[in-house]
Parts: sequence; structure tokens; C-alpha cells
Amino acid sequence: MPHRAARPAYNSTVTNKRGRGRPAGKPDTKGHIARTARQLFVEHGYAATSMRAVARAAEVDQALIGYHFGSKAGLFSAALAVNQVPATILDQALAGDPTTAPERVLAAVLHAWDDPEFGGALAEIIGAAFRDADLMRTMREYISAAIGQRLVEFLGGPDARALATACEAVLAGLIFSRYLIRIEPIASRSSAEVVRDVAPVLRVAMGGPGRLARLRPTSTARH
Repeated sequence: MPHRAARPAYNSTVTNKRGRGRPAGKPDTKGHIARTARQLFVEHGYAATSMRAVARAAEVDQALIGYHFGSKAGLFSAALAVNQVPATILDQALAGDPTTAPERVLAAVLHAWDDPEFGGALAEIIGAAFRDADLMRTMREYISAAIGQRLVEFLGGPDARALATACEAVLAGLIFSRYLIRIEPIASRSSAEVVRDVAPVLRVAMGGPGRLARLRPTSTARH
């Protein structure tokens, strides 16, 4: 009879280096998936971009996308923000003395949009959203959940939602005029000048100096 190669014995000391429940992936796999998803959302729109399509384009297992982002909405949020989450930026800006929150919020927004990766990614997504109703609706829902709700919690009171909407309008107007269509002179002014000029408007949108003075200061951002 022909000789059969012996089957290797089971070695109980060999362990699964991947660990349970976590698909294998490179250290920057999450960022790679987010960047790939952003490109597909821009090219094909929200409805036509599936998690399977993102997995195929990123050359990863679809389970890895579920592990990192949970859902298509979570993937879109990550694709929108790339390396920074707007809600986290806002949390950091709102922590501290409420009376100077408008200046901190504006400084944080300008700093984020001046970052080539973050600002460029958002500009690309916003441009695509004007051509895709599903993408625009999803982006509005994301902004409302990630930013609007945080402002409501910060401001408090029965009129917090209306004030948060006013704040969103001020910030959206600033971003649109400075970064998207570049209206002068605001497009070429320094960040410090923009903060100085726009902070009084945002302060009014937040309910005015008196209302902010009555809010309880926070020393740390939420987690």
C-alpha cells in the first residue's frame, strides 16, 4: 500500500492570534475602509452604495465593516468625518466656560475645515450631496444627530431646539461662504478675524450673553 503522510497532531498550545469575534485586518484598515466608502458615496450616492460594494472596493471582508462601523449609517458617519468626528470636536469646544463657547466653537470649526483631509473630505461629500437626494437627506440626518442634538443638550430649556437650529444656520453659512463658494473677504481672512467677527452672531443664536452666563460650566468634554 502507498505510504500516507501522517496528519499533523492537534497542538493545544496553538492559539488564534486574531482573537474571537474580530476579523483580521491591517492596523489602518478602518481608515482605509472609511476613505473608500467616502469615494463610493461621492461617486454613486448613498442609496446605490452598499456595504458589500465598499468591502469589495476596499478588498476587505464585509464582516470587518460591520465590526468597525456597525451599520451603513455608521459607515457613512465615519466616511463623512474621515479621521475626526464633528460631534467630538463640538464636545471639546463646548467644554469650559459657557460665556466663551461661541469663540471656541468657531475656532474648532475653522481648525477642522482648514485641515486638508477633513475639510477636503467634507467639501467633496457636500458637493456630491447636491447631486444626490438620498445623500443629502442622510447628511442632514447625520448633522442633526451628531451636532444639533449636542447643541440642544448644551443649551437646554424649551427653546433649545430652535436655538440649536439657529446655531447650525450660522455655522453652515460660515462654512458655505468661506470654504465652498469662497465669498470675499471672509474667504481670505485669518481664523482669528473670522472668530472675532462671527462670534457675536453665534452668541445671539445661542440665546445671548445672559443665557450663556446662566449655564453651568463644564470642565471636561463628554465621552
